[in-house]
Amino acid sequence: MLINRLQDTATFRELKLPEDYIKNLSENSTDELLEIIARVTASMLRHLNLPEDEVAEFTGQVKERKMAELFENFKDVDIPALRKKARAEGHAEGLAEGHTEGEARFAKLAQALLNAGRLEDFTKSLTDIKYRQELYMQNNI
Repeated sequence: MLINRLQDTATFRELKLPEDYIKNLSENSTDELLEIIARVTASMLRHLNLPEDEVAEFTGQVKERKMAELFENFKDVDIPALRKKARAEGHAEGLAEGHTEGEARFAKLAQALLNAGRLEDFTKSLTDIKYRQELYMQNNI
């Protein structure tokens, strides 16, 4: 279906619809056709993981014969770029969270070793990752 190809406004413009096409469609369609358009729009928006309240707002505008306004106010959206940015942000957040957890885990190990007077084990854990992992397991950390 053609609508599956719409990823951004540039693709929408490539359809080269007549200037008043959306306005005429909105004003001259039957209520049944508007309902179908609203359902197709809702399906597409849900596929893009839009929140349900936004889906309802968009489909409400279709049913109220305000489709032309939807596309006039539609901002250029580059979905692949947004996904790439979201992945990068998620990766950065994950790294930061992992770093924080790792620091806390090592601090807990260091404290346990120092409290037990195991200075040699502590010193070795600074450079020997395998040994550090063993110490984590031994100390249930």
